[in-house]
Amino acid sequence: MEKLRVDADTCIGCGLCVSQNEEYFEFNDEGLSTVKKEVIDEKDKKELLNIVESCPVSAITIEEEKEETKEETKEETKEEKEAE
Repeated sequence: MEKLRVDADTCIGCGLCVSQNEEYFEFNDEGLSTVKKEVIDEKDKKELLNIVESCPVSAITIEEEKEETKEETKEETKEEKEAE
């Protein structure tokens, strides 16, 4: 699953991303861009990649979030029990 991120420390609030896609981006109270919709729909990926590349300060990223499998969850639970 891919997720959209905006680095608030890097963003300068130029508004390019918000003007190009209000479904995914909005301004926060400080006038900086923030992610409105975090999980990326496959149909929107190409457009969002163009927005990422267009950001003048490279504040926008798309990150791959690993989805845990049932086996990994079982292993974590087993490790937690052993630690107790």
